[in-house]
Amino acid sequence: MTLASVLLVVLASFIHATWNLLAKRSASVGPVFVFAYNLIACVAYAPWVLCLLTQGGLSWTWAGIGFVLISGSIDLAYSLCLQRGYQVADLSVVYPVARGRDRCSRPSGPSCFSAKCRPELGWRGCCWWWAES
Repeated sequence: MTLASVLLVVLASFIHATWNLLAKRSASVGPVFVFAYNLIACVAYAPWVLCLLTQGGLSWTWAGIGFVLISGSIDLAYSLCLQRGYQVADLSVVYPVARGRDRCSRPSGPSCFSAKCRPELGWRGCCWWWAES
């Protein structure tokens, strides 16, 4: 691994840790903080999305719009639950539980949409991960 790769990983970990500390410190305002950072993200991504839409880089279908809305709703629910967790518990409790929820919800997604997926293998891996942590 090159030095640049290592530095990018270290920088990303510092940004991630700083973000979680900021989220914990703003727990008292809860949904207002979630709204603010989602608004900033939408404004930041808007030029890129508009460029893709105007140049034909994206082709929207009803299924695609549905997946975007479902994905956004799940992310919003996760963000609101995380903020609520930060309001009532310590960072050292909330963060590991939130990360574990992510790992254990992944096997259910593909098994709902793909006949090729072997969900029992995913759930065995999920249970093994919980047993090891």
